[in-house]
Amino acid sequence: MSQELTEWQNAVLGMTSGIIEVAALQPLNYWKNAAQQGLPLTLDPRYLYRGLGPNCVNMGSCTMLQFIFGGKIKNMITGGTPRALTIPEEMGAGLTAGMLSA
Repeated sequence: MSQELTEWQNAVLGMTSGIIEVAALQPLNYWKNAAQQGLPLTLDPRYLYRGLGPNCVNMGSCTMLQFIFGGKIKNMITGGTPRALTIPEEMGAGLTAGMLSA
């Protein structure tokens, strides 16, 4: 699907999915860190979502780059011809996009 989208569309989808991921997992990250540090666990959103903004920027931009690179790589593999990628092609495109975004 990402090969059918423009760079802009891939960027928006990547940023959006990264932000959704962070918002959903932020409390779990807090609880993990609190447990490791011996701090009490809480449900107070002031603590659970502390640092949400910078975390969204970090993960959103990383995921955005992965989506952009993934779409570009898939287009390079297919030569711009709309076709389904084989499993090794999909895995190679995803692995390469992940490495480039790191």
